[in-house]
Amino acid sequence: ARKLGVRYTPTQFAQPGGQDAMRGDLLTVLRGAHDAEPMTEKGWPPRYAARRIAWHVLDHLWEIEDKST
Repeated sequence: ARKLGVRYTPTQFAQPGGQDAMRGDLLTVLRGAHDAEPMTEKGWPPRYAARRIAWHVLDHLWEIEDKST
């Protein structure tokens, strides 16, 4: 999220609705991207960020699957 300019403290993230708020902010940033330039200095380009986030989710799912067998 930080590589896209979305910053939440651990306290904010732990609040009720904090995770949903962060997801919403990430979607807003990714939907608002109209070019391939990073959203922040030293940040990730939007397409790369979307791929990286998707890979991270899949990696967690594979870990869960491995533990269940």
